[in-house]
Amino acid sequence: MPIDLNRQATFFDYFKLNADPREIAQAFGYHFTRDALNLILAPVPDMDAVRHLQVDLQEIYRKVDIANEQARREFLIAPVLALLSKWIPDLWIGVEKYIVVNEQLKGSLDYYLTSARNLVVIEAKNADIVSGMKQLLVELIALDKLEEPTCAHIHGAVSIGDDWRFARLTRATQRITEDLKLYRVPEELDRLIGVLIGLLQPEQASV
Repeated sequence: MPIDLNRQATFFDYFKLNADPREIAQAFGYHFTRDALNLILAPVPDMDAVRHLQVDLQEIYRKVDIANEQARREFLIAPVLALLSKWIPDLWIGVEKYIVVNEQLKGSLDYYLTSARNLVVIEAKNADIVSGMKQLLVELIALDKLEEPTCAHIHGAVSIGDDWRFARLTRATQRITEDLKLYRVPEELDRLIGVLIGLLQPEQASV
């Protein structure tokens, strides 16, 4: 369906929109593809801490009702980001950071991580990671328009707590690529942490 850029819209409105991600990207002058990003795994400083968190997450699955969105954010996503913050001294995690580019690109970023590079993480409503990617791509477009062009790429992730999928916006070509790889938590927590660390390091170290 055609995207009406004369109407006001928040980021979450694109989650609900009955349109293909390619159509949404094209409406803003960007291209959308799916491909293997082959994201580099940075070394994890403390594998014992990762294993402890894996055990904690397994307990959460057994004892906490994670059917609702708030529970997934507080019990599954936030602990991963909190562990990440222990190893990146200058990391700042903005929660529900509101940004505005224009009337079609505005809303709250669930988690906005800033360090040597920046990363946006969203919790997909209704555990719908496919629609979550539509929301993520417009958030990446908004950040592309707001951030200084010091980095060649902007990255983001969609999570439903136990599944994470990444996307990359290549600024020179205005191309957004959804990674084919899906990271499972807690099984692949070490790989997920390694990717997150790599994406927050200076660009030449991980891209």
